[in-house]
Amino acid sequence: MANGFVTSSPGARHGDTVQAVDQYDEYAQKFVCPGSGSVSISEIGAWVQRNAVETAYLAMCIYTHDAVNDCPEALVTNGASGAKTISSSGLLKISHTFATQPVLTGGNTYWLILKLNNGTPPSFDLFATGGTTAQRASTSPPFGTGDVWHTHTDQTYDMGIYAVYPAAGDISISVSENIVF
Repeated sequence: MANGFVTSSPGARHGDTVQAVDQYDEYAQKFVCPGSGSVSISEIGAWVQRNAVETAYLAMCIYTHDAVNDCPEALVTNGASGAKTISSSGLLKISHTFATQPVLTGGNTYWLILKLNNGTPPSFDLFATGGTTAQRASTSPPFGTGDVWHTHTDQTYDMGIYAVYPAAGDISISVSENIVF
């Protein structure tokens, strides 16, 4: 059970369902990207609790950190999932594998963001206390950009959101040899 930057896709939820979300609200939680240098992200995901069967759409993305205002700043290149359909109820893992992986800088702070695009809001799996989560009410589907995050509400929820990066030492090498006997 993990959230934030993890080395493998979590097989169990992180947290307890304590917070319902409103249509178009965005929730962002900040984490420090492990390692140093360039770090490729292969997957982004979240655990949600869905009580209704009505279809809804959830999107996830990675933002840079606005250190002056302690909030999300700008979408990382290739760092958005697009709308993921939620059409069943219960505890669900919603994830997205990046075809073109976003590249982060190890040691830097980033924000992982969830947004319900439309439909009946699901409940997110959150701890009642924990990390710093920013909440921003929105009235339109696109993720907020620039200074729109300067107006937000800080929460003490620890969301069930994650981004997968390669573990140290996970290096694939392809070798082709021509052996003559």
